[in-house]
Formats: sequence, C-alpha cells, structure tokens
Amino acid sequence: MYILSTVYGFMKWLRKKSSLDQKLKQSEERYRTLFDSIMDAVFIVDLNGRFLDVNPYACEHLGYSKEELLAMSLGDVDAPEYTAMIRDRIQELTKRGSFQFETKHVIKDGRVVSVEVRGGVFDYWGVPAIVSIARNIEDRYRNLNSLKTAHEEVTYLLNAITSILIGVSRQDVITHWNYMAEETFGIPASEAVGMKILSFSIKWDWDEICLGIATCTSEKRPVSLSDIKYIDADGKNGILGISITPIKNDKNELSGFLIYGRDVTDKRVMEQQLLQTSKLATVGEIATGVAHELNQPLNVIKIASQYMLDAIQQKYYTEDFMRERLEKIVAQVDRAAVIIAHLKDFGRKSDYNFRKIDPNKPILSAFDLVGEQLRVRSIRVILDLDPHLPQIQADGQKLEQVFINLIVNAKDSFEEMKNSLHDNTIRVRSFPMPGSGMIGIEFSDSGPGIPRGIINRVFEPFFTTKEVGKGTGLGLSISYGIIKSHRGTIDVASEGEGTTFKIALPAVRE
Repeated sequence: MYILSTVYGFMKWLRKKSSLDQKLKQSEERYRTLFDSIMDAVFIVDLNGRFLDVNPYACEHLGYSKEELLAMSLGDVDAPEYTAMIRDRIQELTKRGSFQFETKHVIKDGRVVSVEVRGGVFDYWGVPAIVSIARNIEDRYRNLNSLKTAHEEVTYLLNAITSILIGVSRQDVITHWNYMAEETFGIPASEAVGMKILSFSIKWDWDEICLGIATCTSEKRPVSLSDIKYIDADGKNGILGISITPIKNDKNELSGFLIYGRDVTDKRVMEQQLLQTSKLATVGEIATGVAHELNQPLNVIKIASQYMLDAIQQKYYTEDFMRERLEKIVAQVDRAAVIIAHLKDFGRKSDYNFRKIDPNKPILSAFDLVGEQLRVRSIRVILDLDPHLPQIQADGQKLEQVFINLIVNAKDSFEEMKNSLHDNTIRVRSFPMPGSGMIGIEFSDSGPGIPRGIINRVFEPFFTTKEVGKGTGLGLSISYGIIKSHRGTIDVASEGEGTTFKIALPAVRE
C-alpha cells in the first residue's frame, strides 16, 4: 500500500512538472516573439556592459550578426567620447533602476548615428541585468537641422528686406519682427516677438492700421493703406505705404496676417516736386486768360474812377452818384481778388487735403480759370453735370489741376488741327455709377484723337507729342497719380477723331 501511494504521488508530480514545463515553454515563446518583434534595437547586458541577448533589429541597426554582438560589449559599439558616460550611467542605474539619455553608436561600417536610449534593471534568469532600448534619431536630428536651417534662411531673408515686415498671429501676437522694423521703431525683435501688436506705442496712424487689420481678418483678403504717416525712432516724420496680407494654414483657415510697410517718403517728396512743376507749367498756360480776366475789373475800376474825378472837377456829383461808383469799384476789386487768390492757391505747394466736396465743383473751378482762353479761341464748352451726385472725399485743388490739364490738352489739340471751320467742342459729363459706389466723369473733345500706337503711353512721365518747349509731358502723368491717390481710376479712349478720358472716383458712404 505504501509503495502504490508513493508511485501515485510521483506520477502526480511528473504530470505537474510536465504542465509547468509546458507553460514555461509557452511563456518563453511569447517572450521571444515579443522581444524579436520590437522595432527598436533591444540589448540585454550584464552589469559590466557585456551583451547577453539582442533582438534582430539590434543586429540590423549595428550591422553585426547576433553571434558577433554576443561576443562584444557596450564599449565596442558606443562612440569613444560616450564610453565613460555610459560606464557612469550603468553604475548610477543600479541605484535608480531606470534611465533615458542620448548617445551615439558606431555602426560596423564606421558610420556614427545618434540614438535615444532608455531602459532599466531587471532579473534575467536569476541574474541582475540591464535592458536597453535604443531608437535611431538621425531623422529627428536631420529634420531639426533642416528646420533650423530653414528658420535661419527665413530670418535672413526677412532681415534682408529693406521694408518693415511684421508677422502677427490670429490672437494678435507678434511672430516676426524684421531688422527694418527694429530700425524704424527702435524696438528690438527680442522684445517684440511674443507680445501683442497693440502693446507697443508705435507712432503711426493706429486708426487706419486697426481698420486695415479688421478688414483683412474679417474679409480674408489683402488690404492696402496708402500714405500712413509715422514718426521713426529718431523723431523724424515719414510716410509708409502699408499692405496687410492674410496668412492661411493648410486647412485654408486664417492663422494670422503680415504687415508690410514700405517707406514712400522720398517718393512722395518727388511726386510733390513733379506736381509743383506741372502746376507752374499750367499757371504759365493760363496766364494769358487770367490777364484778360483781370483786365475787365481794372477797366471798370478805371472808368468809374474817371467818372468820379470828372464829377468832382465839374462839381456835379451827388452822394448817390459817388456811392454807386464806389460800390462798383469795390465789387470789381473783390472780383480781381478772387481771381488772384484762386491762382495763388492753385500754384501753392501743398500736401493732399481730403475733405467732402461736390464732385462738380473742381470741374467748374477749372473752367473758371481757363474759360476765357477757350472763348477767345471759339472753343465751345458743354457741361452736363448731374447736380444730385453724392459727395466724394477729395482734394478739390488737386482734382482742379487734373481738369485744367485735360482742358489745356484739348485746347492744344485743336490748335494743332489749324482748321478754323472745325467744330471745336469740349463736353464734360458727370453721373452716378449704380452698384459700384463710384461717380463717373467723362471728359471728351472733338480734336484729332490720339494715334493707336501711342495711346498706351499717354500717362507716362515726360511723354509728349508736342513740339519742344510747348509741353513738359507731366500733365497726364500727374493727373494719373492724383486720381490714383483718390483711389479712383482714369482711362483714355480714342477712336478716329476725338478723345475721351473716363474718370471714376469713390463716393462717400453715408
């Protein structure tokens, strides 16, 4: 009985051991499958750094076979400059239990690659060992270096731009601030980047800038702002041409905007000089007509004065007689003063002075100045001006100069024809342009027209078909610039005889 019991117990132990062996084998197979399938290099090393086991990816990573690696240690694959650090890390590891750091591995073919290593201490079949998982981060470094290089190139390009360039996020935080912005406003990029755009007391027209930003971000389109006055870091006044451009991400969503500012101070000074030159030339053109206009009140003054002298000498004057003559003299002096003041104001050098005006007013003022010249040359004027036009935001004197230039050009074209029987007519029409928010002005003449080969050049500076000494070639160029400054357009058409200039100007929105 005792023997049977012993045999039964032994058989039971054998079955239990067989079951444990099978479970252990299954566990080892799962471990090996997991170990071999990891897509990072996995090393198991003893506390002296010798390899105890490696996975297939470790062999692929280092270029050695498994048998070669099991005969090596960490010191054989780590870059020499990292050997001492690795040895120290292993010593620390036994105290802390885990680690993560970056090092370099030397591949079998001599290449050196950067890796990120992490791992810890564990029991390897009853022996303390270290499991180390190494991930190749060469692509990461390569991408970081590419990003760094790209950032340096972008920074260099931004700083090489000789205009102000400011990048702003959707939250109004400054992301870019180039060298020219630093120089202009006296604020270094280190202080500007990361701050709110409105946190700086930049001395420029904030009302216009903020309106431009609001329009850009709400309508998601570029906005141009002309003649933004500013004061630079040295306290000097200047003028900027500003463009605000939306920035969109890969989902076509607004992520910010760019403020590009170009200093146009010198350009505006040059334009003012050209404008003044053109004005003086125009004054010369209308001098004869103005002299005739002044002759009339002077003649009236002379006659009235002579009557008064005769009445005093012959003692037949009365109080009513003297008052009537003196009132005529005063009225004619006032008329002459108006003509002189108009001519003086027209010739004066001035900046743009925009205000709400009736668009017909500068047209009528232009014909007041040169009307006598047209009358003595039998040039008929037909004005078809809509009295109910909306107002425009404009500089009346500048627009007056445009119309005087057109009148003078038409007059000169009639003189070139040298045909006394030709019907010389200037027709001006003003009208609303429904649906566009603009008012239109058409200035037509019955002259010889403009040849097709040169019509595209009439707005070029110094281009003229007149004889030497009879024109500067600035009139139409200046007129084009004035209309553009009013945010309008001017075009020319000429088919056979006659020329028509078409002007469009934005009406004031109520």
